[in-house]
This record gives sequence, C-alpha cells and structure tokens, in this order.
Amino acid sequence: MKRTLSAVCICLLACLGLQAAQVDTLMVRSESMNKDIKIVDTLITKMKHLAEIEPIYKEYQGKSGWSQSRFKKKNANTIEDYENTRKYIIEHRKPYYVDGKPPAMRDLKNMLKELKSEYSTLAAEHEKFLTKKTAAHKYTKQVRQYLLQKQADKQNEQSRHRTQSQKRNKYTLE
Repeated sequence: MKRTLSAVCICLLACLGLQAAQVDTLMVRSESMNKDIKIVDTLITKMKHLAEIEPIYKEYQGKSGWSQSRFKKKNANTIEDYENTRKYIIEHRKPYYVDGKPPAMRDLKNMLKELKSEYSTLAAEHEKFLTKKTAAHKYTKQVRQYLLQKQADKQNEQSRHRTQSQKRNKYTLE
C-alpha cells in the first residue's frame, strides 16, 4: 500500500512539474501568437479602411493647382488619414513579406485564420492543464507532507542507526 501511494505521489508531482514547464513555454507562445494576431488583424482592418478612402485620395491626386488645394481643404481629414494609414501598412507588413513582396489581403486573412486556429489549440491545451492542476491541487499538499514525513523518517532512522553503531563501537572498545 505504501509503495503504491508513494509511486502515485511521485508520479503526480513529476507530472505537475513537467506540465508546469510546458505551461511556461505555452504561455510565452500564446502571448507572442496573440500579439501577431492583433498585428495581422489591425493590418487587415487598415487595408480595408485604405480601400474605402482610396477613391477620394485618387480624386485628390487627379486634380492640380487651385482645384487640388481647394479639394484638400475640403477633404483634409480623409487625405491625412489615407497617408497615415498607408504609412502604417507599409511599416507593419514588412515582417510578413514573402519572397520580397508584400502580402496580399487574402494572404493576411489566411495567416490570421491559421494563427487563430493554432491559438485556439494552445488555449485548449492550457485549459486541459488547468483542469489537471485543479484536480491535483487537492492532493499536492498531502503528497508533499507524505514525502517530507518519509524523508524525516529516513533521516531519523539513519540518525538512530549512527547512534547505535557509536554505542556499539564504544562498548567494543572498552
């Protein structure tokens, strides 16, 4: 019975220890993946927004001289928004270039879909770990107490054995 209990205790602690290390790497991966998801999602949103306001900017570029300056005064916010959005897209899509070419909208959407599915897989693994941890948490304290008691008993036995051998040696010398 004691061997079975100690085997279960050691297995339980080892399992939790290994999974705790896995959770650390899982958390780091999920945080970086979450960051990538946000960046790609923002890029897609900005690209859609850019497509919406592009006709106004093209109309502005098609004009010249006095009509262009008047049109710019009339649509200053939209033109500035277009230029800022374009700068943001150019700057933030560089890490996602494929063969030196910027990714298309559908490529970014596919990437976002893959990232989200991988993230949901990681989240499922994390949930499984939390469920196991919660179930094992009840027994963790008992296991630690059992192992500490077992270690203390072993130390007491060694100490008693040393004391007896010292007494035995003392009597044999006399």
